Amino acid sequence: SLDVPVDEADERALPIAVGLAEAWGLPIRLLHLPGRLRQGRDALDLGAVVERASRRWSDLSIEAVELQGDDVADAVVGAASGGGLLVVSTDNANAWSFKNSVAERLVDRVTGPIVLIGPEAGSSLPGGGIVAAYDGRPSAEAALDAAASLAAALGHRLWLVQVVRQPLPGDTDEAPPVGAELHRRTAALDPRLGARWEVIQSNDPVHAIEHFADRVDASFVVASARGRTDQTRTTMSSITMGLVAAAGRPVLVVHQ
Repeated sequence: SLDVPVDEADERALPIAVGLAEAWGLPIRLLHLPGRLRQGRDALDLGAVVERASRRWSDLSIEAVELQGDDVADAVVGAASGGGLLVVSTDNANAWSFKNSVAERLVDRVTGPIVLIGPEAGSSLPGGGIVAAYDGRPSAEAALDAAASLAAALGHRLWLVQVVRQPLPGDTDEAPPVGAELHRRTAALDPRLGARWEVIQSNDPVHAIEHFADRVDASFVVASARGRTDQTRTTMSSITMGLVAAAGRPVLVVHQ
């Protein structure tokens, strides 16, 4: 199923989840933990949210799951179906506010893929390709597999994008020859994806990837979660976190 945590009536993540549910033929579960109110907002009537969503998307199976517990992230992890996909909207996507947010704790504790919809992302999907941030590491390979599945489901072109350091004046180090590897990796994918690749020279990978995604009107960016950075918490890499913060589209975050 597609699991969507909700805490307000106008849930930005739901239309994105609907597009994916229609592509994959999956049911949607709206997860809500009662008693947690944002300042200035009324208690959520989960039944009313489901009723409105079911009227709007009458062909989909949409159900409500009322969670129990004191911690939203723990409750969502406990309820999330095995092998399912979480679709989460977050306003906490910069380096400071993301720490210890619900979104970060979900990335930490859920081993499956998570779609994060940052503050700059809209609630409808553009019609363009899927952009996979790729650097050849094992974590990027896992993200590429997920990106290929997503591209196949939506019928969109897959782009592999690698950002390499832009030479500085007087720099004598040669840039690594990444084009040949990207070509080899792209050629090994299902030809029906029409996969293409691009190498971008930039010292700002977040801006470079987001600018490229804008250029191809991408519907998703796919990036990897790097894993544990200390003994107490796991975070996304700074590039992935930056993409969630800046991207005008959802970011599919994939663990290795």
